[in-house]
Amino acid sequence: GFIEDHPQSIIGTYLVGRYFLQGDSVNYDEAHRLITLMHESQPDNGYLVRLSKHTEHLAATAAGKEIPSFSATDIHGKAVTSEDLAKAPVAAIVTWASWNYESIALQRRLNTELKNRHDSLQVLSLSLDGSLKTCLSLAKRDSLNRLIIVCDEQMQNGGLARQLGFYSHAENLLLNRGRIVSRNLSTENLMKKLRHEP
Repeated sequence: GFIEDHPQSIIGTYLVGRYFLQGDSVNYDEAHRLITLMHESQPDNGYLVRLSKHTEHLAATAAGKEIPSFSATDIHGKAVTSEDLAKAPVAAIVTWASWNYESIALQRRLNTELKNRHDSLQVLSLSLDGSLKTCLSLAKRDSLNRLIIVCDEQMQNGGLARQLGFYSHAENLLLNRGRIVSRNLSTENLMKKLRHEP
């Protein structure tokens, strides 16, 4: 293809984004391979360095793969690991921020869903807020007591967010016994799948 024949071309990044990172034909593994090829021809291109790291994380968390191993600390000081989530028949990892209404609304809906599915569903709620105090205040105000909430105060630059390929406040992963089923579902599709999983 064009990128293999012309890895030095700046058009390659557009083509990878257009044909491998968007829409119904998302292929994170191929995107990462092509970006790595371009980066070898353009070693001083800082954008390709960042894009390579981003697609590496996306490829590691694509549908069909096991959730990468991680450990974090929730807002109450309790450890949470990928192994904990893998034990649940169904788990979701979602990002949110206190300044985004839609993402907070999703947290409320997930908290309510957990009332009915406590033993068969786990939700790791990854706050991208820069303040643990703000996160704790919102969790208390909205009674988000069923969610496992992690806030490392590093926003999108946090280790767990990056490891899971999250770069914005409205992303998600749906898991079935530790295997990634879907990535970045709409709120309605996520809730629908959560209700229809075991």
